[in-house]
Amino acid sequence: IDVEDIPLEYRKEDGHKLPLLRLPKEGLNLKAVVSEIEKNLIEQALAITNGNKNKAAELLQMNRTTLVEKIKRLF
Repeated sequence: IDVEDIPLEYRKEDGHKLPLLRLPKEGLNLKAVVSEIEKNLIEQALAITNGNKNKAAELLQMNRTTLVEKIKRLF
């Protein structure tokens, strides 16, 4: 699930760089949504850096080891 997949009525722009999400009345699986957002951002960072994990980790402001662990878990 990407932010774009969530209907506009559940999203709210609040002047932040990232849109704030509104919780649907029926609820959602927070763990799954967070995992998908993480996966998407990691994919973007890897694409921007042509697969360079060191540079991708810098973009995401995390340790390279943490990035590698997340890649193993999410992909």
